[in-house]
Amino acid sequence: GINAEYGGLPDRAMGFESSILWVASSVTVLSFMLWVSVEFGSVLFSVHPVMMSSSCVCMLSGLTVYRIGGVTTPLGTIRKRHAFVMGSAAVLAVVGVCAILANKNRLGKSWAPGTIHALLGLIGIGLMMMQVSVGAIKFINAGISMHSWHGVVGPMIAAVFACAACTGLWETSTAFSGKLILSMISTCLIVTVTVIRFRIPFMRTQEHGELTTEERQFQRAYAGGGSKGSSAAEFADDL
Repeated sequence: GINAEYGGLPDRAMGFESSILWVASSVTVLSFMLWVSVEFGSVLFSVHPVMMSSSCVCMLSGLTVYRIGGVTTPLGTIRKRHAFVMGSAAVLAVVGVCAILANKNRLGKSWAPGTIHALLGLIGIGLMMMQVSVGAIKFINAGISMHSWHGVVGPMIAAVFACAACTGLWETSTAFSGKLILSMISTCLIVTVTVIRFRIPFMRTQEHGELTTEERQFQRAYAGGGSKGSSAAEFADDL
């Protein structure tokens, strides 16, 4: 059948997955922002959890870009989306780290990690910078197969960040109920990302800038809203 390589999921189905991911991501970010505003208020330290939780959400969302981009979306567009989301995650993380270091300076504390959260955060930041650098190289050299491990390591780094965020939350003096609620909300996002990654296979043909016969048939059938055999479908490759 059309688009059989991707589980028979047309672009509109992938659009549903995107909507669910957007809702889960938004709820997670807003929940952490609300928690920070209530728990810590408008202080320098507050910038850290807001930026780092947002960075983690961007990173998790970025893991799905190549799966819910849609088989009719140009590979170049999907690459740019992935680069933008992961780049945003890196920028947010850097701001978050700068905020916590500035806060430590203000309080006269050492920069050396003294908790599991800080250690995981330090490891995560180091891995992220490496991953972003490799990603930039792959983006600049689009079309050339290199550093194939980049996509394999990504989820592992996201897992380190998620663990850092979790330990950071549970090391605070927030009430147990608040920690539990935030943990459940975060878990929903992680489950959403995991389901998307397992339900929709990686678009291997787009990795090489090629389309299979089935994907071309899919484009002809759905591009411009035409049905198979219609004028819109007949000239879909030119749209």
